[in-house]
Amino acid sequence: MGKLHGKTGDVRIDANQVGEVISWSGDLTIGLVETTALQDAYMEHLGGPVGMSGSVEVFWESSDANGQVAMMTAVITPATVNLYLYEDATHYFYMKAYLEAGSVVSIADAVKRTYSFTSTGKMTYV
Repeated sequence: MGKLHGKTGDVRIDANQVGEVISWSGDLTIGLVETTALQDAYMEHLGGPVGMSGSVEVFWESSDANGQVAMMTAVITPATVNLYLYEDATHYFYMKAYLEAGSVVSIADAVKRTYSFTSTGKMTYV
């Protein structure tokens, strides 16, 4: 079975690659509803809607107009973006997502931004 190295990962907004990505992470969730009745020996659940939330960490690059600047604009506006999270050149998650952002400025490091995302609507994995 093949393994993937994270160095081939990628983040895109629409068709535009986001520059200076350090890492991304995502958590898939299922809206489970508990349906356990009194005197049931085991818990029971129904599966509900699926969603994903996570973060994208970057070294801030103000000249990346179609990537990082587009992400910051979507935070300030606010608006959804077409978010593509690549594990390698061919495997990725696609979703419409809302973004939030935080910044870290330190004397010991380059300026970093962390964009948190939450999917909205249908999501796919290719």
